[in-house]
Amino acid sequence: MGLKMELGSGVTAFIPTFNRSVFLKEALSSLLRQTRRPDEIIVIDDGSTDDTAQVVASFGPQVAYVRKLNGGKSSALNLGLQRSSHELIYILDDDDIAADDAIERLAGALQNNPGYGFVYGGYDAFTVLDSGTISIETRAPQPPDDEELPIVLMHRNLILQPSMLVRKSCYEHVGPFNEEFVRSQDYEMLLRLVRVFKGKRLDGLIFHQRQHTGIRGSAAMPIGVQNRTRTWGDFNAKIFSSIYASYSLNEYLPHPATTLSNEDHITALLQRCVIVGRKRLWHFASNDLREACAVASQFGIHQLTPGQLVILQRMFDPWSTGLHDLAAGGDFRSTLLAISDPALSRQIRAALSQPLRDQIRDALRNRAARTSLYLLACLLCISPSGGMGINHLGNLALKMINRARLYRV
Repeated sequence: MGLKMELGSGVTAFIPTFNRSVFLKEALSSLLRQTRRPDEIIVIDDGSTDDTAQVVASFGPQVAYVRKLNGGKSSALNLGLQRSSHELIYILDDDDIAADDAIERLAGALQNNPGYGFVYGGYDAFTVLDSGTISIETRAPQPPDDEELPIVLMHRNLILQPSMLVRKSCYEHVGPFNEEFVRSQDYEMLLRLVRVFKGKRLDGLIFHQRQHTGIRGSAAMPIGVQNRTRTWGDFNAKIFSSIYASYSLNEYLPHPATTLSNEDHITALLQRCVIVGRKRLWHFASNDLREACAVASQFGIHQLTPGQLVILQRMFDPWSTGLHDLAAGGDFRSTLLAISDPALSRQIRAALSQPLRDQIRDALRNRAARTSLYLLACLLCISPSGGMGINHLGNLALKMINRARLYRV
């Protein structure tokens, strides 16, 4: 899709907020001290009951204030897009802090790359300790800005909303934020954007993400810290249930092709298997693994390619939600046990189990006994070493763990 932007195009920055006045002042201050200040700053107050209105008023006419009934972050984001007056959109969370040169660097990159729909960069995370000192932690590097970006992001979301600047026309093209989502709404939107538009990566930090134990969600569905990870995983699973039904198989290839070779067919199935398995969608993952093995059997393929093995290794890496839910993945474990080709079975199991060994060592080093036992059971279930008896033992252990709910996120 062709994109065009006037060199003088302005930037609207807006902050959706709900009962975060304690952090909002710092977020707004970070926008006002930008080396290129946004042309418009708007706070969308999603029905706060604290002193949010007073905090915004303290900034005077520099910041516009819009109040609405509480409907969740997605509804606030959609209202912000409707109220924005400029072509470039920057969305900052109410508890985060933009780097001083964020807008200047992001807007400059879009101006210099008219064929791109959005630009993005890195971020770090910080925690304000009880003592008042600030603990800063680095984050993983961002994905590449090439045609593989859609697949990279399906495996793991590495681009957060406050690290992006997006053309308003791109948001208008893909449609509004999904208001059924009280979590992962930014991830769902990003996947829609990246399916249609190219993204350009910038080196360096764009924002600082605050870590805290405050409530997420909406008034109707508050999400406490103890349920945060599980709820996040539930909404990610909802995203990928829809993607599974709507994406064509060739969209899971690094270079989509109109006609799939046998190798391409297997690669795409394994890619989709891993992506949905990481999101705890075990029924879909099982179907794809069975189909990949059936295609291999039909065409006499007994050896996976190095690239296919790398894809499988991502299923249970440390960032996989599926790893922490394998005890509930009985369908997938049964599919693994049923692979009839011994050579394929060994390769698939070896690739899946490879990342578990390092994680077991880390858990033992950290004296995390429950995590170590759980990961060991996963390894016994998957590993090609020790034969079917060991695999059945691991499978039995995971069934017991699931029944007793001893290890679930």
